[in-house]
Amino acid sequence: MGRWPLPNPYFVYHVSSSGPTRTYPPQLGKLAVEALLEEFPKHHAVIVGLDRSIDFNIQHPRIFDLYNATSNVRTLFPIVNGADFVVAPDSSVNHMAAGFDTACISLWGSYDPMDRCKYYRRSYPIFVPDVCPHAPCRPHGGLPQSKCKDATNKTKGTQYWCNALRNITAEMIVEKAKKAMEEDV
Repeated sequence: MGRWPLPNPYFVYHVSSSGPTRTYPPQLGKLAVEALLEEFPKHHAVIVGLDRSIDFNIQHPRIFDLYNATSNVRTLFPIVNGADFVVAPDSSVNHMAAGFDTACISLWGSYDPMDRCKYYRRSYPIFVPDVCPHAPCRPHGGLPQSKCKDATNKTKGTQYWCNALRNITAEMIVEKAKKAMEEDV
């Protein structure tokens, strides 16, 4: 990719899962990255993921943007392995972090973290399903709009992002990242 070496220290933010049912809303993700950069002033944020339909441009001097530049999953191995921590939705990067024993703040909504990461030693899941009586609904082909309408924080019209995922805040992500960094010492 011609973008080496990565700046140290850094954390990884993975923008999108393989589908919108498990992707953290991009606008909230941008707020989370900015909050993490503020909390960890010596760290850079390495942004990864692949989804050309999502604009994830953040103007900040400590952003190392590899978004839409990591189309081969093998390119992520050294990036995830070298990170102090990873923030990712339910995605391959979450599981990759577990394989490298890299701390992972994982974001959950339509699936329960215990479905996938109960054996991951350095997993810091965030799951706040109380806005949706159906969460986790475990959809496979798209959000179940008939169930999404029952969420207390539903948006007007079609739900593009899981309401339980939208219930996760930047502050929650920062708190989990602080915990991960404290436990790493």
